[in-house]
Amino acid sequence: MDMYAGRVQVGSQPVDKRVVSIHLTDPAFLTMSDRRLLQGHFIDEREVSSQSHDAVITENFAKRYFAGENVIGRTVYLPEFKPDRKTALQNAAFTIVGVVSDLPFFVGFREDYPHIFLPYTVAPAAANSLIVSTSLPADELVNPVRRSIYSIDKDQPIVDAMTLQQMLDMYGYAGPRFSLALFGSFAGAALLLSLVGIYGVLSFITSQRTQEIGIRMALGANRGQVMWMVLRQACVLALIGVAVGLPLAFAAGRFAKGELIKTSQHDPWAIIAAICILPLLAVAGTYLPARRAAAINPVRALRAD
Repeated sequence: MDMYAGRVQVGSQPVDKRVVSIHLTDPAFLTMSDRRLLQGHFIDEREVSSQSHDAVITENFAKRYFAGENVIGRTVYLPEFKPDRKTALQNAAFTIVGVVSDLPFFVGFREDYPHIFLPYTVAPAAANSLIVSTSLPADELVNPVRRSIYSIDKDQPIVDAMTLQQMLDMYGYAGPRFSLALFGSFAGAALLLSLVGIYGVLSFITSQRTQEIGIRMALGANRGQVMWMVLRQACVLALIGVAVGLPLAFAAGRFAKGELIKTSQHDPWAIIAAICILPLLAVAGTYLPARRAAAINPVRALRAD
């Protein structure tokens, strides 16, 4: 299976400037990819052997260019498609014979491109990719596949023989995964520093209020009321921090927009999680100072300088 990028022309309309993914494939792809056939049929052996100019498109392709209309029998043109990277097809017209469910979104792409599938025999280019489907562990088949290819053509070079998971890790997920781990580490370090900072500040404030706490307890305040007094102060400060931080977070989100894929810098769940986590962090950082304040001996507190 080979994949190319190109542009599409529908009827007499101008060539659409948006890019689609063009695949040269065979009938086995539908089963291997686990896609659902929504309309018509997938490319079959007859169309492959006759080099038929038939095409199968994905559901998002149909939505983009035909707005939900019946697409079976419609004609699309691929005027810029050059299978050998040099020469365009003499006949760039293809008749749609089927629609399949969308392919999974590839993390390396900035948008969810529509796809179109053509018989691999329509293009004058040698296939440069081989996909093998197996129920065995994929790692065990790399060397047998190499030997099989060499038995057909011992001069055929084999490059990047790997499992699908290895390919996805190398070309798709490695970069985002590293960035996620890096920023996740920074976020964890920031939360830890916040926790330590809150603990230090509230411990200092509580120590400065020792006599006040002793007076309150001497006048009848119990330990629960003293703990709530300290925790309430931390919650108020946390809510002020959230109120100040939210506008800053929205402003800073503009800088992260270019790095986000299929999500928004104003994702509501992330914002809700941050609003909930910060007060909880304040309570966690204040719990020990609050316990110490509740355990103060009123007599000693009143005698303290």
